[in-house]
Amino acid sequence: MDYAAVLMIKNRNDEILFGKRSPIKKDYPNCWALPSETSHESESPEDCAKRGAKEELGVKIKIEKILKSHTYKRDSGRDITIHIYLCSIEFGEPKNLAPEEITELKWQKLDEFYKQHSDQEIAKGLQELRKNYKELNI
Repeated sequence: MDYAAVLMIKNRNDEILFGKRSPIKKDYPNCWALPSETSHESESPEDCAKRGAKEELGVKIKIEKILKSHTYKRDSGRDITIHIYLCSIEFGEPKNLAPEEITELKWQKLDEFYKQHSDQEIAKGLQELRKNYKELNI
């Protein structure tokens, strides 16, 4: 089974960093998502999260806490377990270093994001998080 680290990066204005997935992605093309990275063999989820932030966004992150873990079936039919981490930026300003993965980045408050976007416009992890994000004290 695959797993991925999903990064809920929060700034000082309580905004979250969202990325729009590329139209060429197999799973959730053109959908808004949190930055994420699929693990390498024998890599911990936390190391995967830090590597993804550096490679795709050019930032060093601090993992504040794990928000949620769940397993679901991707559009491709494979099971994946995702670990959603609340993070802050220790160093750097996010830049899109992976345009083949993400076409757009934006900062937005979570409540505003969920009011603006339907489940059809967002990836599975954000759909799952929508159900109880207020209870998580993000």
